[in-house]
Amino acid sequence: MDAVPLLQIFFLNLPLRTTASLGDTLMRVHGYIKLNLVRKVQSSVIICALIYIGYLTSGFFIENSAPGGKDNIPQLYGMGWGIFISTFISYLMMMAIIRKRIFPEDWKKLVFKPYYNGAVLTVCGVLPCFAAYYGIHFFIKDEVIAFTVLCSIASLVGAYLFIKKPKLLGSDIAYIQGDLLQMFSKKKKKKGNKEARAIAEQTEDTV
Repeated sequence: MDAVPLLQIFFLNLPLRTTASLGDTLMRVHGYIKLNLVRKVQSSVIICALIYIGYLTSGFFIENSAPGGKDNIPQLYGMGWGIFISTFISYLMMMAIIRKRIFPEDWKKLVFKPYYNGAVLTVCGVLPCFAAYYGIHFFIKDEVIAFTVLCSIASLVGAYLFIKKPKLLGSDIAYIQGDLLQMFSKKKKKKGNKEARAIAEQTEDTV
């Protein structure tokens, strides 16, 4: 369980990295390749410096860890926070460039819109799952089994909503739902055609 805080720190990086990747693509499309390269070099220097600073401050996390600071995971906490801070700085640099060079008027949509649907989905989906976990854990004392049961139920509910009521999962999911279902149906058709060809070839060889 000592690794959970470290995973939570890295989880904070995901939305920032996703938006930064989108901004990276926008800069390449608009021809700011050199500027994007300079930003990446700066980000690399910043991340190396902050990881080193996080390593130097790891003693604080070790002293305040349990039991008695003997576990090794807290040594990575400072480095993890260093990576998060560097990711946040890189995100701010990307947003500043997009605001100035690419979308001087509509930059707020790029910053806030990706998080709106995620926040709604968190309130309506993740928080109920969090409460459901404690309900399941009340009857199933084993944490791993309780979490497995919760994931199974959440997966079934999510699959049903994705197929039948995608709008409840957000406008982004509803927008891509048709394309994803069509992609899976094409894969099934291709697999079925391959199996039919294999059966036909075996029949011809037998004859």
